[in-house]
Amino acid sequence: MEPLEAQKSRQFPVRGSTYTSTFHTPYKSGMHGASLKAAIDALYEVFSSARLSSPFVGCLHCFTPSDLLYVGATPLRAFTHGDLYQISWKLVSTLGSPQDVCYFVPRFLDALAEGALLDVRMLSKKLAAIPPAELTPERCDQLREAFRCLFAASNPPDELADEQCRVEVREALPNVFDGSQEW
Repeated sequence: MEPLEAQKSRQFPVRGSTYTSTFHTPYKSGMHGASLKAAIDALYEVFSSARLSSPFVGCLHCFTPSDLLYVGATPLRAFTHGDLYQISWKLVSTLGSPQDVCYFVPRFLDALAEGALLDVRMLSKKLAAIPPAELTPERCDQLREAFRCLFAASNPPDELADEQCRVEVREALPNVFDGSQEW
């Protein structure tokens, strides 16, 4: 079997509006905007000590060395919805490690609040890969609060408004929801 060829074209940065939903206005500008913004800000705070692994690695069949440098050098809040879409699908499997998920948590949920088209079910499975030692009680509390606010702000046909999606998120993150039925 021949080795896979290295990626030649860069994956990042990913720009464009195709990664934002047209079904709704961003949740931050809606009725629950103030509480959602506060929950997201608190999420950034409790995850502020999370860092990317060094060196940050990825499959060279999927990403160029420039891509890996881009991800490692871009400030967390500067990632576009397109960047996050790509990162969310590849994180842990071909980009970074389970420890790196913590770094992206606040921006993933912030992007969802901004209307980004990220697969919530898949994203919850990535969050489930976070090593238990990284999920401190403060981080779990804030993740639960951020999801509660996101769920409260969502409306059909958004994925976050779907009851089955909410159940799957809760089941994927038992350390966060610890049996809580509260949304």
